[in-house]
Amino acid sequence: KLSTPPPPPRPGGGAGPAGAEGDEGAGEVCFWRSAPMRGAVQSQMLRCLQLVCEHYACACFSLRVTRSFDGERLTTMACIAAVADAVLRARVADTPSLFCEHYAGYARGPVRPFGFELGRFAIESEHLELVSPNMTLCRARVLRYFASLRAVVPAENVILRLEDRMRMCAGDVNLLSQ
Repeated sequence: KLSTPPPPPRPGGGAGPAGAEGDEGAGEVCFWRSAPMRGAVQSQMLRCLQLVCEHYACACFSLRVTRSFDGERLTTMACIAAVADAVLRARVADTPSLFCEHYAGYARGPVRPFGFELGRFAIESEHLELVSPNMTLCRARVLRYFASLRAVVPAENVILRLEDRMRMCAGDVNLLSQ
């Protein structure tokens, strides 16, 4: 169900306790690192997320917009972004993608992980009309997911900062130069 975002990745890269006091699921194995994924599964999951995203966008743009629908639309797309990021970071057992290895920081050499931010989503979503408690929970989980990435992804490796004059940022250049 895409309206329930994944648990946030554990900073530091391994499975094990989250370590943060009050973190839901503390002491449990991280869902995204409990077992390696197959390369074909990772590729297929990303392709399916792309198709779901395209179909969802088409459906949303064919409906009349209300404040509550706008809130659900934005929150659902943020959940899809969180799932896509987690799939990109998943360890692959058989044939890992070079892009995913570099993105997650698993590649050989002096590589640090990359990631993206949701821009102004936290600020802009404060006043969304979310009529479902599930959507409010989803918003909170997505914000926590991307906040936990800040501890793992250095600022110079944040990619796709399109709100900065629609130009390539330092993170984009770092990723492409590897």
